[in-house]
Amino acid sequence: MIHIHSIHSDGSGTMPQIIEAGQLADLDFLIVTDHDTLEAKAAGWEGWHERLLVLVGEEVASQNQHCLALGLEAEIGGGFLHRRYRRGHRSADPEPPRRILERIGEQDGLSFIVHPHGRYRPFFSMRSYEWKEWGSDRFDGMEIWSYMFDWVRHFRFYKFRKFYRDPDAQITGPFPETLAMWDRLCRTRRIVGIAGVDAHAKTKRTPFGTLVVFPYKKLFRTIRTHILSQEGFSGQWADDARIVYRALREGHCFGAYDLLSSSEGFRFLLRSECGTAMMGDEMPFCEDAQIEIVVPRRASIRLLRNGKEIRRVEGDSLRFRAKTPGVYRTEVALGGRPWIYSNPIYFWEEHSRPESGDW
Repeated sequence: MIHIHSIHSDGSGTMPQIIEAGQLADLDFLIVTDHDTLEAKAAGWEGWHERLLVLVGEEVASQNQHCLALGLEAEIGGGFLHRRYRRGHRSADPEPPRRILERIGEQDGLSFIVHPHGRYRPFFSMRSYEWKEWGSDRFDGMEIWSYMFDWVRHFRFYKFRKFYRDPDAQITGPFPETLAMWDRLCRTRRIVGIAGVDAHAKTKRTPFGTLVVFPYKKLFRTIRTHILSQEGFSGQWADDARIVYRALREGHCFGAYDLLSSSEGFRFLLRSECGTAMMGDEMPFCEDAQIEIVVPRRASIRLLRNGKEIRRVEGDSLRFRAKTPGVYRTEVALGGRPWIYSNPIYFWEEHSRPESGDW
């Protein structure tokens, strides 16, 4: 579970409360990413808590553009959100997004653009948290699906009761413009896609008591990032953290709306005489390549190449002979609702990456 806020920034939950919610949701790992601070890390919360691995990153803000910074030793921080959440702290104007990404890279950290097309209109004016620095090649990936911004995109204040009582009915899937941008970027280099909840568990006092919007224990059962690794956790938290971050860096992960149904058992592979590739992998183009997709239950499976659908089936598996190089990924819907989004397999021709244009 990725993209969580605690009382160290603008979340309502203490670390023990968040950890308990993660344990109740049967999570293997969660990554807390408070705004412009690593205070939870400094307080010693990273590590194993029974069967839950807790890691701490940072959500860094610059010019209303946000990214997650993972695997850091030193805080990036210093943006306007840092000034807002840490009373008495004075810092210089936030650095531009490009410099933020560079500083994350200098620590060999991971950077993920979050809610890249995030905007909503709670009252009359539009609020935007959209990413604009698409010319940078310093970020590792992007949040292709944000539960919070999926829910809030069509929110209006007068619809609060409906949206609060049945939040999952408002979930429609990743924004089309986000997927289109992801597909476009993936044709030039590897871009890892993750799913995040942007959990805050905001509280509001009412005449009838305190209202909690999206409690952690409920959000943690919704949209999850699953990692794939041939290594199992050892119980040594620093080693296990490296397993998580390595899987995220390599794109060995997928996003799933597990509240609909468990995605355990999902598989997306490309087999050829050159070897076997899993999601996130690069493989040189060669003949007789076979794509294999397996899902835990009957669903609608789409296979896309360079962002365009090339095959769709109803069932629990899809097999396709890949005769053309390209960037292949899959989307799965269950009962007409978005369920699973894989990372791509990069089936490059002659070990080269296309710069632009059609293949």
